[in-house]
Amino acid sequence: MLDVDLLVWLSEDEVASQRVRDEPLYRKLKVAQDKRDLFVPYNEPPIGAAISFNTVLSIPYAIDKLVPLLASKVK
Repeated sequence: MLDVDLLVWLSEDEVASQRVRDEPLYRKLKVAQDKRDLFVPYNEPPIGAAISFNTVLSIPYAIDKLVPLLASKVK
C-alpha cells in the first residue's frame, strides 16, 4: 500500500517528523529509502491546516505553498 511515487505526511513539527523517520519499519520502505517522502508542516507554516480545513481561502494558500514542496521531490 505504501509503494507510491511520493508519500506526503502532515506533521505537527520536526520532532514528530523525525520520530516517523526513525521508525525501523518506516526506514525499510522503498519510498523512505529513495527519499520520496515529504513531511508537510501542520502549523508553522500552516500548510497542513490549510489542506485539512478546506475553505475558499485556504485552498489557494495550500496550493501555493504545497506545489513548490512537491516539485522539489520530483526528479
